[in-house]
Amino acid sequence: MSPTLTADATLTPGQTAVLYGHLAEPESSQYQCAELLNFTGEVDLDHLAATITTCFNQLAAFQSEYILDEDGQPRKVPHPHHFEVEVLDLPVDTDPVTWAESAIELTGPLKGRTLAGNHLIRQAGKILWLTRIHHVIGDGFAIHALIRWIAESYTRGEVSDPPFAEHHTALTLAAEYEASEGFTADRQFWATQPLSTNPPALRPATGKENARAHGLASVSPEVRRGLRALARELTLSEADLLTALTAVYGARLSGSEDYTLGFPMLNRPMGARVALTPQANVLPLRLECPRGRTLAQQARDTAAAMAKVKAHGAYRSEWLRRDLRIADPDTRLWGADVNIRPFSVIFPFAQAQATLQSIAVGPVGDVEIIYQMLADGGLMVQLLATSGYPAEELSAHATRLADLLARVVAQGAELNLDELPMVTETEQETLIEGFNDTTRELETEVLAGLIDSARQHLDPQATALYFGEQQLNRADYDHQVDGLAAQLITQLQLHPGQVIAVHLHRSPALLIAVAAVVRAGAAFVPISPDLPEERRRVMLEQSGAVGVIHGGDPFPGQLPGIELPEDRVHVTTASAPADFAPVRPGPDELAYVLFTSGSTGTPKAVAVGQRAIVNRLAWMTRRLGINASTTLIQKTPISFDVSVWELLLPLTHACPITVATPDSHLDPRVLAAQMIETGVEVAHFVPSALSAFVAVVEAEGIALPALRQVIASGEALDPVLASRTLRVLGVELDNLYGPAEAAIDVTAHACQLDEGLTPIGGPVDNTRLYVLDDADHPQPIGYPGRLMIAGIQVGLGYLGQPELSSEKFRADPYVAGGRLYDSGDLVSWTPVGTLLFHGRRDGQVKLRGQRLDLGEVSAAAAGTRGVSGAVTLLKQLAGSAALITYVTGEVTPAAVREECARLLPAYMVPAAVVKLVEFPLTRNGKLDTSQLPEAEIRAEFGEASNEKEAQVCQIFSEVLGGVAVGPETRFFEAGGTSLTAVSLAVALSEQLGVTVGIADVFAAHSPRELLAALGQEEQLGLARLLSLRAHTSGVPVICLHPAGGLGWSYTGLLPFLDQVRGVIAVQSPGLDGGPQASSLAQEAAEVAEALCELGHPQIDLVGWSVGGVLAQELSCVLAELPGAPQVRKLCLLDAYPAELWRSLPAPTEWELLEGVLTMAGTDAHPGEELDLERVIARISAAGSAFAQLGDQTLRRVIRLIGHNAALMKSHRTRRSDLKVEMFKAERNPQHMDEQAWEPFLGELRVHRLDVTHPQLVAPAQLRYLGEVLV
Repeated sequence: MSPTLTADATLTPGQTAVLYGHLAEPESSQYQCAELLNFTGEVDLDHLAATITTCFNQLAAFQSEYILDEDGQPRKVPHPHHFEVEVLDLPVDTDPVTWAESAIELTGPLKGRTLAGNHLIRQAGKILWLTRIHHVIGDGFAIHALIRWIAESYTRGEVSDPPFAEHHTALTLAAEYEASEGFTADRQFWATQPLSTNPPALRPATGKENARAHGLASVSPEVRRGLRALARELTLSEADLLTALTAVYGARLSGSEDYTLGFPMLNRPMGARVALTPQANVLPLRLECPRGRTLAQQARDTAAAMAKVKAHGAYRSEWLRRDLRIADPDTRLWGADVNIRPFSVIFPFAQAQATLQSIAVGPVGDVEIIYQMLADGGLMVQLLATSGYPAEELSAHATRLADLLARVVAQGAELNLDELPMVTETEQETLIEGFNDTTRELETEVLAGLIDSARQHLDPQATALYFGEQQLNRADYDHQVDGLAAQLITQLQLHPGQVIAVHLHRSPALLIAVAAVVRAGAAFVPISPDLPEERRRVMLEQSGAVGVIHGGDPFPGQLPGIELPEDRVHVTTASAPADFAPVRPGPDELAYVLFTSGSTGTPKAVAVGQRAIVNRLAWMTRRLGINASTTLIQKTPISFDVSVWELLLPLTHACPITVATPDSHLDPRVLAAQMIETGVEVAHFVPSALSAFVAVVEAEGIALPALRQVIASGEALDPVLASRTLRVLGVELDNLYGPAEAAIDVTAHACQLDEGLTPIGGPVDNTRLYVLDDADHPQPIGYPGRLMIAGIQVGLGYLGQPELSSEKFRADPYVAGGRLYDSGDLVSWTPVGTLLFHGRRDGQVKLRGQRLDLGEVSAAAAGTRGVSGAVTLLKQLAGSAALITYVTGEVTPAAVREECARLLPAYMVPAAVVKLVEFPLTRNGKLDTSQLPEAEIRAEFGEASNEKEAQVCQIFSEVLGGVAVGPETRFFEAGGTSLTAVSLAVALSEQLGVTVGIADVFAAHSPRELLAALGQEEQLGLARLLSLRAHTSGVPVICLHPAGGLGWSYTGLLPFLDQVRGVIAVQSPGLDGGPQASSLAQEAAEVAEALCELGHPQIDLVGWSVGGVLAQELSCVLAELPGAPQVRKLCLLDAYPAELWRSLPAPTEWELLEGVLTMAGTDAHPGEELDLERVIARISAAGSAFAQLGDQTLRRVIRLIGHNAALMKSHRTRRSDLKVEMFKAERNPQHMDEQAWEPFLGELRVHRLDVTHPQLVAPAQLRYLGEVLV
């Protein structure tokens, strides 16, 4: 029976909002309010408990349930409940506040104990009272009135009548307001306010905590007196000052010039009785906080803004959200709430007193900042949060705010607020000195010193350089370097500080040319011959180059040049005199020049000094243990600053270097082969390229035994990719960061498995990093700020751009005589002194490792005839990051791209140009990037002619980010890049069961062309001899198919074999629809003939199940054939001689389908109902490639299982004298006896594995096979 409704059944607007909020998140306790009272003096615990109980039980608000009725209307209905006070003892070592935060975590229907609860606590001779009241009952003001009534009743010795207004009074007041002109005026006021959703919060960038937390700090009575004196001086209130300073604090920490606070309004008539209902209201108070203001200016503007909000403060925030059409409860209209309590929090209880501390104040979107006035004249700063903050962070905020008030009082009303740091002196010491304790003495400050040291103990015959099939020893390398250096000095009268342009492709000539320039004491500037001519001309002029080393490609201008061949390791016949001793440059002389993108449309020439690059190389070699025996690889484009250390370390530290052959960096397979061949130990990858490389290595089971260290930089490193790299490659992985303006890298982080975020690390040697706010003060730990780089590695400036140099390179405010570089990047400190990267504040972005300025791309586009406006953004296109340029005017997108290609490097040419009639603008007249349309990919679709073509089209589409793809869609025209081409090759290889190389994708751009090029439109992966990996050297492994005929299961063996060894899967005849084998002997004879044609002198044989019997027969056939390959090893995987099979019945339909699951590496469940559709679903869910087989091919597989089972029964096992390695699945339910092999083998060694028959071909077991096949 439903409770009878009373006249008070209607809820007030505040109660209605709380009810809806509670119902939206019924598992959340955020609407609980709680206060903790700490007693001093003698307390009669029984009397206090009785008083609390009586008071709570006589209030109708607590004897109710708050619901939605049958019509969906919010109502309050009677629900009798007897409240009791729980008395308990709290251990001495338990923090009562933390305990209280946990004790109030109550959820459930809004009735009974969910509405309220009370605990009286004894702890170490003290008494505390925790009172909890749900927000639907009242707000903080009402709760304090309730506590005051209980205190008065306790003191009086009897409970007086409740002092609260009747519920209907609150309803009447609410109804009258909603019908008034004031309501309409308030609504109109808020409709005109410049509000935004989710404005900056105080929440730290790394906040992840989900529990309640608090923080406290005290302000002395002296500081508070000074604060009140300041307020009187400005004819303002203390609340005005506190609010103004809180907004400044929030703005500075969030990097904004305005801050929106949550501003509470009591909404109670003066002198009126308090109603038990949440009448208080919180509204957004948006405050401008521009740089350069004085305290007086900020406080007066804040007071004026507060007065406006107060005048319209009766309009409830839930109505405002409704007007703004905000439905998501997590969407905020303000950041921190500021709650200034000018009233006392001390309540008299007869002879005792209780001091109140708030534990919870209801829902908090970000954080509640409470300024509580204390009886001693001081001030308590308290912060409360329900999620997002660890407790130590809230304590730090409270301490900073208290410190801020003391600094303000000390400096007065005319204080320029920009002079105020937002951190304490203790924090500043940690941020500026503690995290930057990186001083390390350099053995030399010039590159020449490193060269001299490297040449002291060298083996002249040691390999210095690998290039394809060619090698160069150390003596020849040094001879060529010195000879070319002497030639430069003689021909060009070269001296330190002058610049030589290196106009070469990646080649041995490039390394020798750079080394020769450095050896000559001069500086080099790398200029790629692939850049547009106009850009190369600008670079040559701006760098001040006095000569060019080139490979025959024409270069702009008339500079003297030296030509070197780029296809060989011996590039010069020049010789240096025996006493060759070039002039050594000074530590501040120019070492190299590197160009980066500029917002004006002109690239910037970054000048880096000798000391800077020496420090970078010394740090790297020390950290990574790089020495004269460490082989590196040079594959980074010379426009990317990472190439600098790849080019220099062979000279300065005598490291052997593998020069990746042309375009090999685009194909992970080719690159991996070169790294394996030359034993590369340390390699750099841009994260996007690393992702593609790891995918290929993992998919194809490539092992890189020498590789021990991978360096990632140039883009954000995703923690998932970092973990995948560590697992797949088995290497150490460092994530590095640094701009070209500071000698390559200035931070480093050693990545760990399963990190939630990947830091960019802490400072390298002799480097200082400052994270500053917009007023050039340190940001606290966890808060993003501008990264300033100081120390030895800071560059010399921009050549030919003194004004820009002065702007970006400045004096270090913390080190006398030091310099710093303003990186423009946003970062934040972690508590352990590493940095997290948060992007940039300007138009610079990183694309595939190259830093570029979007303004330079826009400037090039704007220079196209007919363009009236241009803007460029980095967006997702076809599944990867790409530059999209938007233009207005009378012009075609093709013309814009053509002009950009004429002026810009290829990586800066927009992937797409979108023509607009006009640019979308915000209400403030700024470009509204959210309204810019997505770039469209136009592709010729057509219709797939068969299932395989449709499958390949789908793979293309997935790699391209969901773009519609037809058989004629051309990959690169649809938005594909060299990196996504690698992803496509991997996806095709995995899903089609054949090896598709990057070269295949480049040669055949569409799905139809690719299938035609592979020549297997209908027979992919079904070849009799399926190459799982091409053979290079050693003994190839021949794997014989199981009963179902497919050899795909052996792909899991690849990671456990030497990567130069080929693996061939022998598959059953009949898979392609042709005739089946008539006997195992006939099939073995055919396979033996095919193997003879391959010409391998030795082979290893592996056979699983039926394949083991076939492998044993094949070994017999090969032993009889003249000129046949010799069987080195024969390995049987849970295979037994045919004689054991003769007594077994023919397989049932269920057993045939079970065989398909077995081949796919999974088990059938006993009694499981199986049909073809269920089998396909099972293997698809297991992620097996077998799920990609067509319906027709799967039916052939099923027939082959039965056919091969029949062949097993008719087969006669012959004797072989080979020693056989047998891998037995101990959990095979058929329990066959391996000793049945004894009459047929020379020797049998059994490896027992506690797995099922299908699990034998899982990677975990195949690794044991790999160990045997060594």
